[in-house]
Amino acid sequence: MPIGYPHHQLLERPVLAGAMGVSLPGWQMTVLRTDTDTLADVDEVGQLAVDISASEFMTFTGYADNAEATAKRFRGDRRYFVTGDIATIDADGVIRFSSRDDDVILMAGYRIGPFDIESVLLTHSAVAECAVIAAPDRVRGEVVEAFVVL
Repeated sequence: MPIGYPHHQLLERPVLAGAMGVSLPGWQMTVLRTDTDTLADVDEVGQLAVDISASEFMTFTGYADNAEATAKRFRGDRRYFVTGDIATIDADGVIRFSSRDDDVILMAGYRIGPFDIESVLLTHSAVAECAVIAAPDRVRGEVVEAFVVL
């Protein structure tokens, strides 16, 4: 993973709770808007991607014998490799994970991350554990269904 907390004295960053870290040397991570190949704004939720042109250690060029899978992951005329993670990057370059892009509930056209809902539910003092899934719905496609242990 090209994200973490470097320990070299010239690069060291404080470890922040709930964050993945920062782009490690030799890598440049970015977040793309979910509907386009443009860069997301600071703290905007989007698709985590490797900026290939700025990542000298990026050697992966595609999936063997699977052009379709390769095309899904390489975007912006192959400038970006989308990792499959939904994340944000703040003004200091700190990356925070939100969910997997295939772990998104599509309800009436809205993209809902189960992790975000679980995080809110867990803030309640009576909730010990929870899990959020997509349940099928004839009208909305999917709806949010939460399982909560008090």
